[in-house]
Amino acid sequence: MLSSEIAKLFENLGIIYLPRLHFANRRAQKWVEKQCKKALKYQEITQEQKWLGVYYEKELSSPYIPPIDIRWVDSRVGWGVFATKKKEKR
Repeated sequence: MLSSEIAKLFENLGIIYLPRLHFANRRAQKWVEKQCKKALKYQEITQEQKWLGVYYEKELSSPYIPPIDIRWVDSRVGWGVFATKKKEKR
């Protein structure tokens, strides 16, 4: 779940948080699925990318939100995302 601070920031910025992948319509979803099948067929996805997909499967398939802060950096950078704790090694 989003922290109340992040939820308030998103509300103020007009951002809608979606906990997982969402398509505007079924046609868009089908197009993405077709592109993924093509990429697999023509070996456009590297072994490393496949490995990362398996390694982070839990995070990719669930509404995982790592412990983060979203903070204002400065007028040149704008907003930044910062980890609030180190990622645990597996």
